[in-house]
This record gives sequence, structure tokens and C-alpha cells, in this order.
Amino acid sequence: MSGTAGAFADFGVLKATAFSQSSSPVGTQGFISANAGAEFLDTGTVFSNVFQGTVSIPVTYQITGTFSGNGGIGPDGVEFVVGNNILSAGITNVTFTVGQTVNFLAYINVFADATSVSGGTPTSAADFGHSVHIFFDAPEGYTFVAGSGHDYSSTAATPVDGVPEPSTWAMMLLGFCGLGFMAHRRRNSAMVAA
Repeated sequence: MSGTAGAFADFGVLKATAFSQSSSPVGTQGFISANAGAEFLDTGTVFSNVFQGTVSIPVTYQITGTFSGNGGIGPDGVEFVVGNNILSAGITNVTFTVGQTVNFLAYINVFADATSVSGGTPTSAADFGHSVHIFFDAPEGYTFVAGSGHDYSSTAATPVDGVPEPSTWAMMLLGFCGLGFMAHRRRNSAMVAA
């Protein structure tokens, strides 16, 4: 039985993966669970040398991921909160007051559970390794300044190296098992020939 989980958080980016595989001898039952979560908290203020009052800024919240077996979004889920607004995936116009600081929080939680019954080997995965990206694109005449100093504009986005996908780990494990099996067979056939 094995389970792996990994998570990464940086301002504007969340990544999480979970992989589990359960095997059990005939007549027994096994269970393995993997869980991963990541979050970040930041503040932002809209500034303008020209305008006062409020401004509507498009906020992009992208979520991409895959599930297999009994993998999925964990009990804490995935959420992006700006001030008092809970945003859905996609592009949402959020109203900001010029000069007023707003808190925002993003988090993701994924899981993969595998239960084997009497000799089975089920596998589960939740792969959000290239998952949550967040952008604030202030219109001309305005700037969005984050407390962390991170540039959240979509034009400044740079890719961040991903967490290896569970399928990558599974393929590597299968490859090592295959190499071990081949070495075992060669050793046995050499003994028979001698």
C-alpha cells in the first residue's frame, strides 16, 4: 500500500496532488488515503492618480485538475475569497474602493482514497498540479498593488515548475518493478542453464 501527496503555494498560484494505491493479499482488505492542501493569504490596494471612488476590476480565478478512482476535492475544498466576496472559477468583476486595502485568501485541498478487497490493487488520484491561478487586471489609470509585492496581472504571469503528477510517480514505480522482474527472470534462467 502506498500514498503520496504534495502541495505548493506561492502568491497567485496553488498546486496540489494526491495519489494512493492499495493492495492486499487474498482474503484481506486494505485502505490507504493521501491528502494535500495549499493556501496563501495576501492583501491588495487599488491606486489611481486620476480617479477616486470605486472601480470594477476583473479578477480571474482559474482551476484545472483531474480525478481518477476515488480521488477528488478534499473536505476543505477549493475557494478564493476577496474581501467578503467568495468567487467562482472564471472571471468576476469585483468592486474596489481606491486607496482601501482588501484581504484575499485562496486555498485548495485534494484527496485520493484507495480500498482493496481480497487481492485487488485499486489506484486513486487527484491531480491539481497545474491548478489554481489568480489574476487582478486593473483597468488603465489604476494599479493593483499587493502587500506581498507580487504582480497579479495576467500579463506578468510566469509559469512555475509543477509538482510531479501522480501518473508520473506511478509510471516510475511500474518501471522499477518491471526492471526488478526482468533481473529476477534473468537470474533464474541463468541458474537453470547452469
